[in-house]
Amino acid sequence: MIRYLTSKGYRKDSVGVSKLSSHDISNIENGMANYIYENKYAIYPKIYEVIWQIDVYRKGFNPAGNSITQRVEFVKTALYIIKDNFWFGVGTGDVQDSFDRQYELNSSQLPKRNWLRAHNQYITFLLTFGFIGFILLFFSMFYPVFKHKGFYNYLFMVFFIIALLSFINEDTLETQIGITFFSYFYSLFLFGSKINVGDI
Repeated sequence: MIRYLTSKGYRKDSVGVSKLSSHDISNIENGMANYIYENKYAIYPKIYEVIWQIDVYRKGFNPAGNSITQRVEFVKTALYIIKDNFWFGVGTGDVQDSFDRQYELNSSQLPKRNWLRAHNQYITFLLTFGFIGFILLFFSMFYPVFKHKGFYNYLFMVFFIIALLSFINEDTLETQIGITFFSYFYSLFLFGSKINVGDI
């Protein structure tokens, strides 16, 4: 309510509350912290919300519940882990355990239920396999593209760019659905286009 009153430019007292319309009261009851959030499809409220989240986080408040600042906390925690395990990583079975330990060492304000992984596939690869494994993994991903001239294959390149972009804000290859989606369409578009129907 205090944030909503502030967004309207009203005083935080009985006079300010008396100025609220029934629509404003309904917004507050629905958990809306700022009247500009009414327009769900406008770009300005989204930008405003992101800036607000970052500002609150920089002032030392708990990032829990805010998707942007939580992800900043995830990445910061991951970078500490990478620093201590740069060459060989922590291994595939110890990623969440490493995060849990690092959250404790950092005295993170996030509640334990929010102690999640990096939400970035590139960082997760580096953290899991280390620098050496990271290079080998990306070599194995890009070498077939060069060898089979995948850069000239329109369908493959559209898929590959979408997949690489998805790695930025999600651990795409850490779920069964993600790895199945990637491996199936990677193989289909890169190698399947080389198959002649008459050869089957």
